[in-house]
Amino acid sequence: MNKPSTVLLGGAICSALIVGARFANTYRLESIVRQLEAQCVEEAKRDISTPRWVSVCKAGELIKARELVKLESTTFSSEGTQAQIVAAQHNLRNSEDWPFALAAIVFIISAVPWGWYFLLRRIRELRDAIAGK
Repeated sequence: MNKPSTVLLGGAICSALIVGARFANTYRLESIVRQLEAQCVEEAKRDISTPRWVSVCKAGELIKARELVKLESTTFSSEGTQAQIVAAQHNLRNSEDWPFALAAIVFIISAVPWGWYFLLRRIRELRDAIAGK
């Protein structure tokens, strides 16, 4: 296999590894959010004296993390476990998109040498055809 093809294959493998790492990281962050949501429900069951507007996870009525992020920005400021849920949800949302862009950039950069040599071969074939060789 020639060098540009090796670089292209290496770039494709690196891109696949980046996407795989994205899925592993997303799974890890989702499990952290689920764990914090369960912890919030347990805290709400233990502490009944907190007003309803402060604790949005009362007696099993859990507002999911995405909705909690929206509520926090418009209605109230979260504290304790709810603040941890909001932070974990922000981390999850931030880590979902950029690995695809990074994988695409790595693949495109690794494809440049292959594309260059491919075009040079086509130009040589065209030159030979015009020259009658």
